Amino acid sequence: MLLGIKTGSTTPAGDCLLASSNKNGFSLIAVVLGGSNTNVRFADTVSLFNYGYSTYSFKEIASQNQVVQTINVKGAANSTKKLDVLLQKDVPAVVNNSDNSDNFIPEIKLNSDLKAPLAKGDVIGTAEYKIDGTTYSSNLIASHDVKASKMFIIVLAMIVLLALLILLKIAGMNKKKKKSKSYKNHKEF
Repeated sequence: MLLGIKTGSTTPAGDCLLASSNKNGFSLIAVVLGGSNTNVRFADTVSLFNYGYSTYSFKEIASQNQVVQTINVKGAANSTKKLDVLLQKDVPAVVNNSDNSDNFIPEIKLNSDLKAPLAKGDVIGTAEYKIDGTTYSSNLIASHDVKASKMFIIVLAMIVLLALLILLKIAGMNKKKKKSKSYKNHKEF
């Protein structure tokens, strides 16, 4: 469907034609400069649209909630440690019709401070698809809640307990020494 058209002329470009078109939600713009006459400019514009629509399409190359990677989250409880990384939204792109959309591999950039705890849906990075010099992207989100490991707390409690036991042992040894000295001092009288 032809959306708009504008003719014009400038000294450097000569007679020109600018037109826009949309087919199945995919819009194109054609610019013809220096056309020798109106019929040639219109024919060239139609040829450009036919070439554009036969060669390129606007396609969804990745879908919302698609798993792009599975990772292990630092500091997470074993039951929630393995996390699927999902696309937050669909990724539509202008692609050559000869390209297989399964060939588009994203560049994954996860947040550098990624660690437990995480909530389902938290943004944890981005995925970028580079196609013919254009970058298409989506945020990456957590597929489920990731609970923090309690191992740190357990280890810390064990260290504190061990330190207390050592202090009690030292205190007990000091009491025995004081009793022993006190007993020796009484014996000498």
